[in-house]
Amino acid sequence: MPDPSANPYLALAVQLAAGLDGIERKLTPPDPVNKNIFTMSFASGASTASTSCRATAPRRSSGSKRTPSSATLSAAHLRALLERSVEEWQEYIGQVSEWELNRYLGQY
Repeated sequence: MPDPSANPYLALAVQLAAGLDGIERKLTPPDPVNKNIFTMSFASGASTASTSCRATAPRRSSGSKRTPSSATLSAAHLRALLERSVEEWQEYIGQVSEWELNRYLGQY
């Protein structure tokens, strides 16, 4: 599942493209995770995450270096998304939260 901050329309488009890519290449999906992920150990979660990372690896057999997400979204679109994400991060880290003021202002 995508991060809740993701654009749901773009996330769905990329998920569908990844699924179609797997069908096209006749990939076997990994075993489902039928466990409570909140109680899993870090090592178990890391192994589950590495399976997800492998699922998004670029196609090597065809010589193409494009992933389903880069094949679905144009280079200009990906660049714009990245630029906007950087702008949002810069705006976010430039703020001092109430918690930070309460926690650190009296110490320094």
